[in-house]
Amino acid sequence: MQYQRAAAGEAKIRCASYAEILTLFATVAGIATRTVDAGGMRDGVRLGNHTFVEIWYPEHQRFAYSDLNLSTFAIRVGPSGRPLGTIEIATLHRAGLNDALFASIPVDGRLETIPYSELQRLTDVMLSPSATYLF
Repeated sequence: MQYQRAAAGEAKIRCASYAEILTLFATVAGIATRTVDAGGMRDGVRLGNHTFVEIWYPEHQRFAYSDLNLSTFAIRVGPSGRPLGTIEIATLHRAGLNDALFASIPVDGRLETIPYSELQRLTDVMLSPSATYLF
C-alpha cells in the first residue's frame, strides 16, 4: 500500500520506507538483508537517524551497504573492489581515505561507478565520529 501510494505520487517515501521496500523485494528474490539504523550526536545535539539496508553478497560471504534513499547500491575500495559494509565505510571515511572509495549508482537504467567524493549524499549522521549503528 505504501509503495503504491508513493509510486502514484500521493505520499513521500522516507529512508525507513526505502529500506522496507528494498527488504521486501530482496526477500522475494531470495536475497538476505539486514536493516541498519544510524544515529549520533554532534556538539551535544542529537542528530536525526537514517535507516538503510545491508545486502548479503554470497560471492563475498558478507553483508554490504545499500541505500535506495540515497540511490547508492554499493561502496567499494577501488572501482572494482568488493562491496563494503557500514562499519568499514565509516572507518575509512573517518580515517580520511575517501579518495580510495567508489560508489555504484543508477544512471539511465544501469549501474555506474563513480568516485565516492562525487556522491556527497551520505549524511553526517551516518559518518559522524559519534555515530552509532543498530543492526
